Amino acid sequence: MASDWDILIDCVECGGQFSYGKATWLPHGPVCFKCVSRIHYHPQPCPGCGRTLPLGCLDADGRHVCAACVGAESVFACRRCGSEVNRYFGADCARCVLEDRLTVVMTNPATGRIDPALQPVFDTMIAAARPRTTIEWLRRIDKPIGPGARLLRLIATGELPLSHATFDEYPSKAANNLRDLFVSCGVLPPYQPQIARATAWLNRKLAAMPADQARVLSRYGHWHILRKARRQAEQGTISNALTNNARCRINAAQRLMEWADQHHTSIETMTQPDLEAYIAEYPKRRDITYTFIVWLAEVGINKRLHLPTRQPTQPQVTIPDEQHWQAVQTLLSDESITLYARVGGLFAILFAQPLCDVVAMTRDQITQADGKVFVAFDSTPVEMPEPLDQLIIAQLAADSPAAYQTNAGRWLFQGRNPGRPLATESIRSKLAAHGIHHHAHRNTAMFSLAARIPAPVLADLIGVAPKTAVKWAALSARDWSGYIRDRAEAVS
Repeated sequence: MASDWDILIDCVECGGQFSYGKATWLPHGPVCFKCVSRIHYHPQPCPGCGRTLPLGCLDADGRHVCAACVGAESVFACRRCGSEVNRYFGADCARCVLEDRLTVVMTNPATGRIDPALQPVFDTMIAAARPRTTIEWLRRIDKPIGPGARLLRLIATGELPLSHATFDEYPSKAANNLRDLFVSCGVLPPYQPQIARATAWLNRKLAAMPADQARVLSRYGHWHILRKARRQAEQGTISNALTNNARCRINAAQRLMEWADQHHTSIETMTQPDLEAYIAEYPKRRDITYTFIVWLAEVGINKRLHLPTRQPTQPQVTIPDEQHWQAVQTLLSDESITLYARVGGLFAILFAQPLCDVVAMTRDQITQADGKVFVAFDSTPVEMPEPLDQLIIAQLAADSPAAYQTNAGRWLFQGRNPGRPLATESIRSKLAAHGIHHHAHRNTAMFSLAARIPAPVLADLIGVAPKTAVKWAALSARDWSGYIRDRAEAVS
């Protein structure tokens, strides 16, 4: 006698044959596992009620609708919470499964409950937009590639203290993501990730150096280079490029001290001929070593050394107008480029905005009135031209890539890490992939703007320093130094 598994039937969705024993029965007939998964994993707006749900039923007009619209019981509903989305294996949805597993991970065995201080983290993770992703993350808790999940368990069970120092001791990308989550939930105080990582990197470097060199490099690195970086972080102008430059300067100082040691001297006893010999041997290190040489004299470690200063280079325009406007047209019309790269890139090459400022933009810098879109790069809102205005509106409505929505409403360009904006490299790399080198195009934009707008007004519109605006005005052969005087005379 044939069993249910031997009987073949037709799927009413795809028409393919499959085993009767594997059928899921929808109101309009049997459906195969593949079609059930497709319907459940891809909820759509229901044409009957407008809600986004799995559309597993047919109405009288033959439209795919949700179960409620035909008065049927949904086969997709979680047996615990009734949700029809976020399907997981079995009869439970992914969010209910996540709640169970996260409760086990975060329960302190000493108290039998979740630490109240960590409750905001628990609540935020349960509300994840993609709970299946967090479930998979938790499954790696005991594997070497899953230090973030391990850290969560060790902190939740009290084996490690809840502090930034814990994350400094176990640096990794996964741990950094978890740290950002803790900060965005208010469990840990705010911090600057670039500074924290650079500080931990410097401390590891110092631990491996001879004591006499480490003392000098510690003073230079912590109290000169990273102090400037901290100030930039407080001003909101820090970026990966700036912290990488700080690391390069620290590395340059270390190489000079190592060279001195190899030549039977020290950084304290080096002479000017020694320094000139070093620069002759490594001419490309001159500029990156300059800051260290100046600092040595300022703090009295070695006042005999000096490097001649170089005149600052004048701003240059290397992109002709035709190529510049071609890049603008590419970003305006090429839908294959990611939306945030198009909007951020246009801010950079049309309004001369540095990418570090672009990614730090908040949503409240965008206003809409009378069908127009305004962007406040500095103190004065600037009306956006078409079709850039529509791209900005689309960016405002775009889904956040962050797994946990803690500060999703703040950043215009939300990054993947919770509470953090997009990294500059995310935009820069996508622009470069299409042959758009934003720095050169930004110079062209500055040249064009400075030729048409008085320097004082330009500074207010796009947020550059007045001195910078004056330099670009001079380069564009337009002297706006008397603009304020002329305007005052015209008013009087």
